[in-house]
Amino acid sequence: MKIKTIPNPELLKQIKSIIPDAVEVIIPFWGDDTSFDIGSDYDSIEAFDEHDDDIDLDDEEINYNITEKSRGYIHKLLSESKFFFNMRLFMSGYVSFDLKKKIATTCLSDDMNDIDYMKRELKSQGRSDEEVDKILKSFPKDYFTEGGEDMIESFSMSDK
Repeated sequence: MKIKTIPNPELLKQIKSIIPDAVEVIIPFWGDDTSFDIGSDYDSIEAFDEHDDDIDLDDEEINYNITEKSRGYIHKLLSESKFFFNMRLFMSGYVSFDLKKKIATTCLSDDMNDIDYMKRELKSQGRSDEEVDKILKSFPKDYFTEGGEDMIESFSMSDK
């Protein structure tokens, strides 16, 4: 399978310099266009070593630095994704950085294409039935599923 390339070897080096033993770093994201957050909550970023053991990131400065260095790239991945991102609506998921393979993988959580969840979310925002229908019809025809499923897409970070 061919994956899209959105190079950022500098970010790979920066992450590796902050967490030298890491081979994978996972950064969550959530929000909408009024408040979008990327991994900045204390203790929300995960990192794993070559033995798949959890690396203790019990340090606010590490979490902050990883978040700040990756924020722009994560926004770019989401905007370039084949998945339909409507930032007027709440979304959540994570980006996994595979530092060995130089691949970033976005995963939008299964709630995001669960038709029932999306209807409830839109109604909880005080939207009318007509508004909910209009928004749902703006998505591609096969976007929603009953119960939802993770939407995963990988990007090469290498510039070669």
